[in-house]
Amino acid sequence: MSTDTSGRAAVLAEYSAPFVVEDFPRPVPEPGALVVDIEAATVCGSDVHVWLGHLAGRLPITPPLILGHEMAGRVTAVGSGADLDSLGRPVRIGDRVVWAHTPCGRCHQCTVEREPTQCAARYIGYLNDCSVPPHFTGSFAEIGYVIPRAGRLLVPDAVDSAWASAGSCALRTVVRALEVAGPIDHTDTVVVQGAGPLGLFATALLSLHNPRKLIVVGGPADRLAVAAGWGATDTVPVEEHPDAAERAEIIAQLPAAARRSASSSPGRPVRSPRAST
Repeated sequence: MSTDTSGRAAVLAEYSAPFVVEDFPRPVPEPGALVVDIEAATVCGSDVHVWLGHLAGRLPITPPLILGHEMAGRVTAVGSGADLDSLGRPVRIGDRVVWAHTPCGRCHQCTVEREPTQCAARYIGYLNDCSVPPHFTGSFAEIGYVIPRAGRLLVPDAVDSAWASAGSCALRTVVRALEVAGPIDHTDTVVVQGAGPLGLFATALLSLHNPRKLIVVGGPADRLAVAAGWGATDTVPVEEHPDAAERAEIIAQLPAAARRSASSSPGRPVRSPRAST
């Protein structure tokens, strides 16, 4: 267990302004809660929107805030009854975990619709006033607080904390999207619109289903290169083809070749039919 009695956090005191580093006392976990030392925190687009003030007036949020909700941390204190993760595996001091927002578990969306992400009473840590204990509401900090009822998973030893952090938001979203989309197999052609974190994680997971074609539309070039490395058979750069109708035409005219083997060259960038003749 850490002997530090406090930890630093990057606090958003004013929208669009530089963060202010503040110290807060290390919390003591209530029953069902965990305290962790954060090892990695990645930045989600939602964090940027909050920092810019785009949610002001739309949601009941007011600075000061500690942003960040993609993180992996090492457990330093375990509250009573918090010794199991969401899969029933033992959680001990020194283990690494990722954790999630917390739905209420009682509303119509949680119980009948079984769509907890639509819960209007969901606790979203980084949107809460960090001046109130336990203070460490977001992950842009040295310490994290996993509230009771929050989903939490142990991070396997083979998974780097930075990877676990990056996957704790976008990857979960993609997993749910593929569940809703239904079965995908080698007879399907799949188009992924966008090469950001969601699009790239979608590409990686879709490649495991071995679709006939897996096409990623997006940019910039370095992200499309990652998409190719993660299983895309073809990539369509939006910078070269800004017109949506042209991109649709390019996709429609792609040869209906079988999916490449794992030893083949990476997914090829696609040029317009007119440019290639």
